[in-house]
Amino acid sequence: KTFDAAAMCVTHLDHVPSAYQPKLFLIQLASRVGAYSYAAELFHGLDIKYVQFDSMGHYALYPAVLSGDVEWLE
Repeated sequence: KTFDAAAMCVTHLDHVPSAYQPKLFLIQLASRVGAYSYAAELFHGLDIKYVQFDSMGHYALYPAVLSGDVEWLE
């Protein structure tokens, strides 16, 4: 069911690239399965501001830092 939801989110993003809800879901999913570079790509696509970055940064950064995989943080 999770992968069906992910496929629906990716399809939705093809039609509405500015939608943030599917991006947040995909960031969470990608982080949990270890796809940190994809999570970072989606995170940067959110186009968030500096204040929002402080509150939303944990979505992509926290799981990667815990795993030690920080090479994609450029």
